[in-house]
Amino acid sequence: MGEWLSDKGVGFKCIQYSLSNLEDGTQYIDFSVVFDRSPESTFPLSFSAMQREPKYFWYNIGTTEPKNWACLKENSIVSAGFDGDKDDKGDRLLNSFIPGDVLIAYANGYGAIGVAEIPKTSSSTYKLLKKPIANDPVSEYHLHRLNVEWKYKTDDNFSGSITPADARNQFNIHHPYTTSCSIESGKAKRLIRALKGNLYS
Repeated sequence: MGEWLSDKGVGFKCIQYSLSNLEDGTQYIDFSVVFDRSPESTFPLSFSAMQREPKYFWYNIGTTEPKNWACLKENSIVSAGFDGDKDDKGDRLLNSFIPGDVLIAYANGYGAIGVAEIPKTSSSTYKLLKKPIANDPVSEYHLHRLNVEWKYKTDDNFSGSITPADARNQFNIHHPYTTSCSIESGKAKRLIRALKGNLYS
């Protein structure tokens, strides 16, 4: 249905909702975008790498599978899906980041799980895989990837994460409404300090 509508020029976005429970019994609704064929006009203007300073971003890793999170960490990458084609939204998203950008990794239901930086020492190392590769579970659903330097990260089971509720209540940061969105730098720095404290306390 979504593909048919987009072929007719109608924007279509599918959002998946899930109900999560905290240890104190509090329930909250989390969501992620699982299908997006929105017109380009609905997205904010973007600027070239030379026209902005490094920023902080949420980055939804698109999985809650421990083996997939382990793969991202071991290979020092973040990944994206979408159509899995050149010049699709996954390609444009990963190539929109510049050296020095900081990505706060997010997993649905777990919240902030890691911090990665786009390397400053070299140009962006973006890659589009032609097909899934052996011993790489992420490639089964995400063919776009970008090399990053993981600064802090939870274990494979997301222990020590900052939950979506804590991010909202303690830092006034709402969960990402799409794969990636910017975070005000002061709030992001406080969140990163708290995550580092959780992981190394």
